[in-house]
Amino acid sequence: NYFVKKNNFLYPKSDEIIIDTNLYIPKNLKVIVGPNQIIRLINNAFIFSDSSWILKGTKKDPILISGYKDNFGGGIFISSIKKNIFKNVKLQYLKGPNINSKTNNQNSLNDYRIYGALNFFKTDVEISNLYASDILSEDALNVIKSSFYIEDSYFLNIGSDAIDFDFSDGKINNIYFKNILNDALDFSGSK
Repeated sequence: NYFVKKNNFLYPKSDEIIIDTNLYIPKNLKVIVGPNQIIRLINNAFIFSDSSWILKGTKKDPILISGYKDNFGGGIFISSIKKNIFKNVKLQYLKGPNINSKTNNQNSLNDYRIYGALNFFKTDVEISNLYASDILSEDALNVIKSSFYIEDSYFLNIGSDAIDFDFSDGKINNIYFKNILNDALDFSGSK
């Protein structure tokens, strides 16, 4: 209902898609989102993806993943064998999963131990120019058992941890934090 499939690629059906219920994306696909496109998550909707995501916005026309100020979304959980790229992306008005709700493959989100608004699990991720604001989940960004490279990113008005690395390895460079109500960085078992 939200994406168009071309070969093994998924593209948003329009420049703004509104997702109001949990969504599961199976493996062996690649989600492609471009400049100035919007993924609007409302009613605490959460995307669980076994496929990789390539989001390449520009500084002038970033990609927006967001709920509304009066109707927060849940977020995204990505567990893929292929690399993920998030470049020039704005993330806002998300509060993490409702762990008792179900994905449309009928798994409880609690089964996945998801705590963040944007989550990467057992994968490889490269993030540059991420701007996360007004996030109420336990972690704005949660990187679990993954390799990462994160640069030139901003975290503002985060209700708990900004970035939580769990048993992950990677590099960070030029990350800025303001009004973080718990840890700016948490490196549990990570290098």
